[in-house]
Order: sequence, then structure tokens, then C-alpha cells
Amino acid sequence: MLDEARRGLLIGLKAYKTAVYGMETIAAVFPNLIADLLKMFMAKNAMGNTTPIGYNWNQLMEFQINLGNAIAAAQFDYLDNIVIQFLQSYSYVLPPYQFFIEFPDEEIQEYTEICNGFKGKEWDDIVDDFVDATYEFFGSGKMFNTPLE
Repeated sequence: MLDEARRGLLIGLKAYKTAVYGMETIAAVFPNLIADLLKMFMAKNAMGNTTPIGYNWNQLMEFQINLGNAIAAAQFDYLDNIVIQFLQSYSYVLPPYQFFIEFPDEEIQEYTEICNGFKGKEWDDIVDDFVDATYEFFGSGKMFNTPLE
């Protein structure tokens, strides 16, 4: 059920195109929407229980500014740097420990190559691929050596 909800939200993110919204609106709103969508994933903790994940609030602010600026300036080949740095802040806490998401090196490389391919393109031409690639990349992450749910 949750996966259906996330997939529905992905379709909503892909609707943020310039025919519907101005680039200023997209740059201001899109970063927060994608951060919250990914927060819908859950992790299994050390005891096997499902637990919610979250992100570092300071890094969220930096992410919103950097991603918004990259979108507004059409610097889409920098998206991987901005997104990966932020996504690595997702974690869950099992006192007294905090477990951060980890991504396989090959997934980081693949995501980087996809985003580098966005150079020189328009937002409307990349948003679908960017959303899909980001969702799939995040889904490849593990916490406490366990895949996200």
C-alpha cells in the first residue's frame, strides 16, 4: 500500500513542469517535496521492527537552497552532487545509536552518470528521469545492512 502511495506521489512530482508552474515556483517547492517523499521509506531496526527514517534538518535547509538554485540556473549536471550529499543524511535512531543510510558504490556511479547526462537540457526534458532515478537510487540504500521498505 505504501509503495502505491509513493508511486502516486512520484507522478505528482513529474507534473512540476514549466507548462504548469514557473521555474521560480518549481525551484522553491520541488526540493522539499522530494525530501518528504523519500521520508516515506521505512527501515528495519536491529530488532527487526519497522521504524521511520528522517533527515538532518540543517542539511535539508542546505539541500533546499542548493537544489533550488541548480534548478533555477538549469545546472542539472550538478544534481547528483546535491542530492547524494543530502540523501546520505537520512537515518534512524535506536538510542544510543544513529544509523545512516548507505548506498552501494555502483548505484552512486550510475546515479552520477544519469545526472551528468542532464547537462544542457531543459527542466521539462529531465524531470521525469530525475525523479525516477532519484527514487530508484534512494531505494537501493540500506540501513543497518537491511534494504529500505
